[in-house]
Amino acid sequence: MCAANASRASRPVDPKRLLRPQTRLDIILNTDFMTGQSDVRSSMILDITPDYVVAAQSDPPILKSMVDRIVEATIVHHDFLTYQSTRWGWSSRLLNLNNDYRINPKDPQSVMVSAVYLSLPGPKGLQKSNVRQAYRLDAGSGGRIKVEMSPAPVSLLNFSAGGMMLATPAPPKYNLGHEVDYSLLFPADGSLDQTTIRGRAVVVRLEYEPGEAKAKLGLKFLDLSPETFRNLEKVINYYMLEEQRRRNREF
Repeated sequence: MCAANASRASRPVDPKRLLRPQTRLDIILNTDFMTGQSDVRSSMILDITPDYVVAAQSDPPILKSMVDRIVEATIVHHDFLTYQSTRWGWSSRLLNLNNDYRINPKDPQSVMVSAVYLSLPGPKGLQKSNVRQAYRLDAGSGGRIKVEMSPAPVSLLNFSAGGMMLATPAPPKYNLGHEVDYSLLFPADGSLDQTTIRGRAVVVRLEYEPGEAKAKLGLKFLDLSPETFRNLEKVINYYMLEEQRRRNREF
């Protein structure tokens, strides 16, 4: 790699520039690191005051009972020159809800929306966040991402760098605590090359009701090699970027 390309690949990020109105914000209410499941609420920064950050009410909404809870507020930075994605965030407190927040507080005729007030970042400001490790991405309805596993067929529901959720015919032939070998095939898509992830996982969650046609399996990845983790992180970065682009188009 030439010096110019090396410089471009490692461009520094100024966290202060990330925290500004109109920036997409993910509010992480809680994370189960055993299964990789996160309760993530998508929002957008409306304003930043000397006392708090004003964010749009999320969908599903943050409830009054959640006020005063400590959450992680995170922002994904996408570098469109290097195609690198990094997540930044801070530990924040849900301060209050306001169902009659004016988009422009100085204009009494401006539109009113529902808003959430979050505490500002502490003295250290925004820090690189590891929530991507547990950030789950839906596999989508097309079923293009394939997963192979024995002793019964499975289909992918969602995945993260920590694990995946699968559907399998009921009654399930998998049990809690069982270790299995798996193969994940991600098809070529845009700038993403076809990628295969192979490894071993343990069943940490089993959801099944008698009479239902399908059961759900939650698996935690075991002992990912550095190369496998890098490939999986590359896939997650790609799909997170695509999701962000889709949200921007819909907004």
